[in-house]
Amino acid sequence: MIDDKIDVIAFQELNVHRNNQHVLESHRRTATSLGYKLFLAPTAQVAQIGGTAILVSLQMIADGSVATFMHSHPNGNYVRVMLSNASFGTIHVWSIYAPADGSQRRDLFLKMAAHVNSETLLMGDFNCVEDVALDTRRSANTPYENIGADVLTFIKVYNKLEDQMRYQLGYHFNFTRSESDDTGRYCSTRIDRHYLPQIRNHIWDSEITDLLIVNSDHSAIKSTLRSAIPGSDVIYGHDLITINPQILEEETYRTKIETLLNEHINNIGETHIQKAIGSLKYKVRKTMLTMTKEYTAHVKAAIKNIDNKINTLHESQRHNPKTDYEQRKTALFEKKQEELIKLSAPSQSLSHHKTLSGEQNSTNFWRRVFPITRGRKGIISINKVDDWTNPPPKNTILPAQTQEIAKESSKYYEYLYSPQEETNRTRTAKQRLLKKLREWGVENSTSQQAGEDISLDEIK
Repeated sequence: MIDDKIDVIAFQELNVHRNNQHVLESHRRTATSLGYKLFLAPTAQVAQIGGTAILVSLQMIADGSVATFMHSHPNGNYVRVMLSNASFGTIHVWSIYAPADGSQRRDLFLKMAAHVNSETLLMGDFNCVEDVALDTRRSANTPYENIGADVLTFIKVYNKLEDQMRYQLGYHFNFTRSESDDTGRYCSTRIDRHYLPQIRNHIWDSEITDLLIVNSDHSAIKSTLRSAIPGSDVIYGHDLITINPQILEEETYRTKIETLLNEHINNIGETHIQKAIGSLKYKVRKTMLTMTKEYTAHVKAAIKNIDNKINTLHESQRHNPKTDYEQRKTALFEKKQEELIKLSAPSQSLSHHKTLSGEQNSTNFWRRVFPITRGRKGIISINKVDDWTNPPPKNTILPAQTQEIAKESSKYYEYLYSPQEETNRTRTAKQRLLKKLREWGVENSTSQQAGEDISLDEIK
């Protein structure tokens, strides 16, 4: 979501009970790790369907916006946040889940009406549509249950809010949810909508998309606020490219690195060890950055192909509804998730500690591996060992030549960082360690430093 530069996100049907503090706290930590501040309205009863949330980008807040919690419905049917910004002023943002029961839904809208004004942004699953002819496609001939739609329409018109998606569709049909059963019956509706306020010198653009969420029986609505003043749009720079260690799981890329290492060892000759190590770091990092770009482009192409299939499936369901739509959509999302995992990097999260000794940026790593000894960097003395799992006594054979020291050092680090044999004891210890790391998280500053390039001063 951060990658799509989405500032405000509304969720419905979280189905989280207010007394389930463990799950509530887990959601807050997850939101923070993704770069968002969470405002949550949980359900009042364990078995109740509903619960709503609003996520506001921490970057947006850091840039000067103010997000203030205003109110939440006691049963979790909505949560309301006031968002203030120098560009668009003040907007009251709602995330709404209207009950499936018609009388409860109408009662909710009536109570909402007193708190909605022309500076309100309503986002939600309303479980009804404004125009049954335009916003539904059904196999049934019975009347569509649409109680409460009249109150919602009044709220929209009275406060001059806009259903931008309907303006863009004109008299055409699109849907945000499609249901079907084994008997061939189906129902496609546009029950999820955004009601948008008019903002001076800005225009709204909305779209229905399946590409912002991993998998759901609802499609998402994405609304973008753009400046109506020419030349005032924000121009974003190039994306930061960080080495993806998963590329070494591919045989082709792993072979390239092995070839590079062998060539470097064969060509260093009597080169000073400090210069040899600096040159090797530079070559490996440059090669892996190039391979990461290539790997990322390949994976993104695969994701784009899946996205095209998802869009095609949505359009096909829009014009020619099929009963297997949900199964085919789920299968495509599972394939997309497999590809997205390949692009995953360690995520930033809020740490309970100011400094975690186990976290290091690239500078500290290389300094630890090649410490300063007698005014020089690098290993200047090492035993010649054939098998590091069973090393001989110290001070037996000490290579003197730079190339020999480099080879022995390479053997030592290969042993030191090679995967160890896994036992039940180590497996249990690993799981405990991973659990602790997830609880601790990673400092924001550490996360940023870990992806920085190695400077010229470090390799000289």
